[in-house]
Amino acid sequence: MIIAVMNVEKIPFLLGFTLLFFGVMACSSGQEKKIHVLEQASLRYEIDDFSQNACVGEDSVCAEVNMFYPIFENGDEGLTSWINLHIKEQLLMYLTWGEEEIQVDSLEAGAEKFLDGFVDFGRDYPESVHSWFNNTESEVSMLDDGTLSIFFSNSSFTGGAHPNHSVMFLNFDLINKKLLKEEDLVLDKQELLELSEKKFKEYHDVEVEINLKDDGRFFLDENEQFFLPAAIGYEGEDFVMIYNSYEIGPYAMGQTELRFSLEELEGIVRPIKKGN
Repeated sequence: MIIAVMNVEKIPFLLGFTLLFFGVMACSSGQEKKIHVLEQASLRYEIDDFSQNACVGEDSVCAEVNMFYPIFENGDEGLTSWINLHIKEQLLMYLTWGEEEIQVDSLEAGAEKFLDGFVDFGRDYPESVHSWFNNTESEVSMLDDGTLSIFFSNSSFTGGAHPNHSVMFLNFDLINKKLLKEEDLVLDKQELLELSEKKFKEYHDVEVEINLKDDGRFFLDENEQFFLPAAIGYEGEDFVMIYNSYEIGPYAMGQTELRFSLEELEGIVRPIKKGN
């Protein structure tokens, strides 16, 4: 039996710069790992970390990659390997953003690819080079007798007016070894849309009788209707939905987080089992 885990402590990013005068250097952080071990009846995981950076130019302007993520051990080896593979693929996606396919198979190779882009830019445009970063923090947000949710938060900057920030959930069916999609999590989409739109209006101070289309601030679907976000999952005994920047509104609007207790959504979303 897998016992639910809640409120995993978030770990601050380790920011370490390696300076090099008139040169270029890439290296791992070399710092001791911050390991947090949580024992389950049949699953065990620890929070691992990965850091790498590169610096260029007279002033040693640097780019860095920092990642914190759970690694599962014990239990069914096939199950833990499968979970760890999906975690790695999500982390690699952040390092290869915008590419049609992930061309690397390790975090080291993904970080090197990101840092090589920085080094190439610094070599070609030394007068315009500035610091880059790509930081990802992930944690177990819910673990019960058959469902696992992992929450990812990524921030990156490679130039432009502002950094980019996005969040995502990965939701796992541990019994059937299946990655849960929206259609697996949402049992009554129309009812969830109605409840979510009401809470969305409250969040953004939109009068109940006002149509979101008429408000004019929001990006709606192709039919100019409200929609569910890409980031949906469980946190403890809550069902959480988060709209990332640009998903339903401009960057200045930031993220919109809608939170429901699972009791509110009984029969509307996939239930979880409470561990004993």
